[in-house]
Amino acid sequence: MTTLQGLVRQGLVVSAVPSPAMPARDHPLLVSIPLNGPEVMRCGGSIKRRVWLPPLSNSVSSLLRSRRRHLPVVEAHAFQG
Repeated sequence: MTTLQGLVRQGLVVSAVPSPAMPARDHPLLVSIPLNGPEVMRCGGSIKRRVWLPPLSNSVSSLLRSRRRHLPVVEAHAFQG
């Protein structure tokens, strides 16, 4: 998010971001406008190293793998831009 906010600060992009990433109301350069509805869904995934992981990272990876079957499955489409 830091890189994205940097691009916005430079005037290179306008971006939709999750609520926690929105700048404070008194930010000197950035203005945030809450977007209410429609609900937006996006596909995501996780990546990790193939080799040893620190214990906390390994726990998070294991948790994601164990919950994978409980998450909704959304058909992925290749980007055609």
